[in-house]
Amino acid sequence: MIRFATLSLAAAALVSGCAQNFRLLEDGKVHHGVLHQASKTIEATIDGDRYSGPASQGMAVGFGQTFYNGRMGFGTSTVASGQWQALLTNSRGKVIRCQFQAALGSGQGVCQDNNGRNFDMVIGSIPGDPPSTASRQCNIDPLGTGRCGS
Repeated sequence: MIRFATLSLAAAALVSGCAQNFRLLEDGKVHHGVLHQASKTIEATIDGDRYSGPASQGMAVGFGQTFYNGRMGFGTSTVASGQWQALLTNSRGKVIRCQFQAALGSGQGVCQDNNGRNFDMVIGSIPGDPPSTASRQCNIDPLGTGRCGS
């Protein structure tokens, strides 16, 4: 059982440390970007303009209590949720705000720029995609936090 839990945590670290390609869909146009989960940054190119900025991931807290052989146990757990928010800017001061859900290499959400321009966000690969530009060999560092190598 402990071996399974260790492997599960290692797999989660491996997936969470890598970059994920995404698309912003807008009235027949497709714009590309990358979410860097380990550094919590995001970047996209829209109509030739490069946008980038921070991304933040939500947290979930759990509480538990158990009784076994007349003894009581209590514990807490804090884990990252699949909820994300991002704020991207370009060199001319344009802003794009995004809210999305992402887990295990895929997800979806919505983005809007400061002029009211709306985008649907699709994270991960979809049928017909070219090979991922963000996929890399991922290794787990000694602390188990997950890092992507080249």
